Amino acid sequence: MNIAISQCSNCQWEWVGEKQYCPKCLSDDYVIIESDGVGTVYSHTIIHAAPDKYKNLAPYTIALVDMTEKIRLSTRSLNESISIGDTVQITEIKNGAYIVDKVES
Repeated sequence: MNIAISQCSNCQWEWVGEKQYCPKCLSDDYVIIESDGVGTVYSHTIIHAAPDKYKNLAPYTIALVDMTEKIRLSTRSLNESISIGDTVQITEIKNGAYIVDKVES
């Protein structure tokens, strides 16, 4: 699944989300680039004691995923056996959350 990444034309900073200006240099000159949604697991944890809103999902895995040099996303993993360094792919965006699954080599 492709995701849109904004890249500042002035300082090349990258971000995901609705911002009308660069969060680093405040320039309003930016372009949208497409990411293939593939990244590398930086860190992960399994949530057992979830907030009320997410109790029906517990236990679930949260992973920090490096999408580019500058973009690290908090995601929910479909695969509990992920490890740091694994390659993952964004499979969907559900209720504002990025859902990833391990890419098998």
